[in-house]
Amino acid sequence: MQSIVIHKQTLDQQSCKDFALNEYILMENAGNNFARFIAKQIKKQKNRKSQVVFLCGGGNNGADGLVAARILTALHLESQITIIMLDNPKTALCKAQYDTLRRLNATTHTNPLFNITTFAFLQGELNDATQDNHNTIMSQLLKLQPNDILLDCIFGSGFDNTTRSLQQHAYYKQLQQCFRDSRALKIACDVPSGLPNILGHNADIEDIIGDVDYTLCMGVANLALLDSRIKDVVGKIKILPLGIHQKSYCNSIESDDSQEKTTFMLLEKSDMKLPLRTRQNSNKGTYGTGYILAGEMFGASLLSAKAALHFGVGKVCISQDFIYHTESLQKDCEIIYTNTLPTICNQQATQQAFGIGMGLGYDEAQYSKLFAWLYGLCNLSYPKTARQDSLQLEQNPKKRIATPFVFDADILYRKELINLLPFLEHAVLTPHPKELLAFMQNSCLKSLHQYNSIDSVLRNMPYIAQCLTQAFPNVVFLLKGANTLIAHQNRIYINTQGRANLAKGGSGDILSGMIVSLLAQGYSSLQSAMQASLAHAIASQKALKSYDSYALTPKKLLKIIAKLS
Repeated sequence: MQSIVIHKQTLDQQSCKDFALNEYILMENAGNNFARFIAKQIKKQKNRKSQVVFLCGGGNNGADGLVAARILTALHLESQITIIMLDNPKTALCKAQYDTLRRLNATTHTNPLFNITTFAFLQGELNDATQDNHNTIMSQLLKLQPNDILLDCIFGSGFDNTTRSLQQHAYYKQLQQCFRDSRALKIACDVPSGLPNILGHNADIEDIIGDVDYTLCMGVANLALLDSRIKDVVGKIKILPLGIHQKSYCNSIESDDSQEKTTFMLLEKSDMKLPLRTRQNSNKGTYGTGYILAGEMFGASLLSAKAALHFGVGKVCISQDFIYHTESLQKDCEIIYTNTLPTICNQQATQQAFGIGMGLGYDEAQYSKLFAWLYGLCNLSYPKTARQDSLQLEQNPKKRIATPFVFDADILYRKELINLLPFLEHAVLTPHPKELLAFMQNSCLKSLHQYNSIDSVLRNMPYIAQCLTQAFPNVVFLLKGANTLIAHQNRIYINTQGRANLAKGGSGDILSGMIVSLLAQGYSSLQSAMQASLAHAIASQKALKSYDSYALTPKKLLKIIAKLS
């Protein structure tokens, strides 16, 4: 599990203060590891004469690139190193590193170590001279071959385009296009240039220079990198050490007011803990009972039930109380079927968990019956309480239902759900963006009122997750996307392991069934959501070894989940 930060600049400054270091030492450590990563890529290309081109800005991100270029020559590689300064050195660190390279070149003037070109494109006016210089650089980028390496060190994690976009500069769009068309291996230093530190505003990601193969984060990953919308942009994220243990480094952070109580963590494959059975003296009751409440879309309910069984629950029951013609259903002999709503048992010796929403459909009569049952469990009146126009959340009810619930899919569109949540001790909600938008609108939270479109939801996922955990402190929210956010009590975990082969009907039903399974086995709500999400995502990676990316079906996914160890 890796820490994630929002403001890395203050982190470096505080680390220097706390550990008697200075920014030159941190930069030297970063550049050293940066150069060694590049050297490994050159060896993989099996062409020691590859061209290595550094695109450097005038700030500290550019300085990181200059350090890496200097150290790369010390590794005695035969590669041709070119440095293109796209801005004049501005920060003290960049000026110092640039001066060092010029001095080194002066000592070997007959055979310079670096080919250094300066073209301050952010300052230049469009004229014949600057256009010729610009065209020469663009042509050089387009001539790079797949065994060459292009390094993006223009802008770092402090970039901000809230008031002014790079699209206003005469040359930037051309630079973007050439970078994207280049066939070289592309590596970003810290973040792809043009990615703002704080996302959420309109056109927030339009300045990103282009997709990269790797993003090398210095010391710790930035939260903005994990936005689902740019998962294809950032490539593989690697964390390079700065010579300080990451925990000590991250403890120096001084958060701003809006994020001060929230911790962000990046989940890794090593965090997955499967529900393996090590206790021999056990029976099916040891591993609990999962209940799936089925509706008119029975296939989704059945998939969820089978997923729960595959992931270790002792037994699974499907309640068919809402289905009018059960005799026509294709059933599975491994699942128990009942025509009545189950009885809630709050005894600690009994492990139960309920999954509601997968396959429920749209029939109003079934929802009336379902919510009458749920509201009765919570000693609430229905339908009057459920249909009030302005919902008042009960933050501290006198008594909560201890049995855990998972709510997914169709039920997330229902306003009646909102009043129930404070009365449930353990609840997990698993919305995709469209379902999340509907839930937010039904909840009538003032802090989320401004987010009234899918686009605004996608741009502001971390903040939305924060607000939801504050409004519903007993609920775990698993927000689906290319990267999944799992939020609970001001802790947000981000799972980037999932692959595009999961984008198929039934995958979400399987995930919900897996969460139900872990809840019934006694896992906490947070651990159930985290572990099921990781297993689900890692199964999608394993599936790529056997099936093409378009070919994964829910049944195939179930088989892989059963063999994850």
